[in-house]
Amino acid sequence: LDEVDDDHIDGSTARGTSLEVGGLRLACLSNTATQAFPINAAAPSHLPSFQLPTLLSTPYPGTPMQASASSTNEKVIRLRRGSKREVLIALLKMQRFVSGAFGIMSVFFPHFVAYLLDSREAPRRLPFEERVTLRSWGAFILAFAYLAHQAARTFDASALYHVAVGFGIAFTTAAIVCAQEAFGKDRDQCSDEFRFSVILSGVLFTMLGASYIACACL
Repeated sequence: LDEVDDDHIDGSTARGTSLEVGGLRLACLSNTATQAFPINAAAPSHLPSFQLPTLLSTPYPGTPMQASASSTNEKVIRLRRGSKREVLIALLKMQRFVSGAFGIMSVFFPHFVAYLLDSREAPRRLPFEERVTLRSWGAFILAFAYLAHQAARTFDASALYHVAVGFGIAFTTAAIVCAQEAFGKDRDQCSDEFRFSVILSGVLFTMLGASYIACACL
């Protein structure tokens, strides 16, 4: 926005401003009406130009962003038309019951879950730290169960694809953690029963993660 002087034929001078917006250069003078000049026309020399900055730009065709979106759309289409949708829905239906039962037990009966993981002793009252950890973990598992339940009932192919990717990442990560703890340098610090439970959990997580990733990405 710049100040300009406009010299009239009668010798008088009017001061005002000029602004270039949307292809028009507007000159607003104090004692005359607003004047508009197209940009591609020859504007009076006394009107300075004002260029608005370009804030956003769209990616060119073939950029990684568009390539990734195209690949995702192709996988969603295959999930919608193929038999993988039925397999994925069957996995989700199974998971909602398993996750729901385990989440409820972790929240309301954490001592029984601890006994299942380590059967050296009969179910007992857990220390404060273990009890809080197990009950908090159970609350998140219940969220998994609810998401699996709704995905199996109402989600379309696009939403099912992203749910499968998310569950695949979660279970694969859990399997890696179990493998690291079961075969790491600190494996002798736990009992054989607990280590066996960790290995068994890792095998289960590996199977689930591989199944979800196969349904979503292959």
